[in-house]
Amino acid sequence: MSAVRVTGLNNNDRFNPHDWIPATYPPEAESQHVEDVVIVEFEVGADGKVTETRIVRSNPLLDDATVAAVRSWEFSTRPDYTVSPGQKQTVAMHFTL
Repeated sequence: MSAVRVTGLNNNDRFNPHDWIPATYPPEAESQHVEDVVIVEFEVGADGKVTETRIVRSNPLLDDATVAAVRSWEFSTRPDYTVSPGQKQTVAMHFTL
């Protein structure tokens, strides 16, 4: 069974999007038995939505799925939460078969 595990990196593992949506395993990568880790840095805007992404560690077959998942996340930016607007976060998505 294909799985995608998401972990935080660089002490930024305290964030928690409202709807935790991991990446969907791309069919081409799955059919080629590609397993890898994609690391993406992202920024949260004032509205709690992801505004920018940057791939830090890439696998061309997995990058688009990773970025699509991260861009679908929304965060609470209230003062009692750990994500502030403009703050950069880094996550790793582990694609395993």
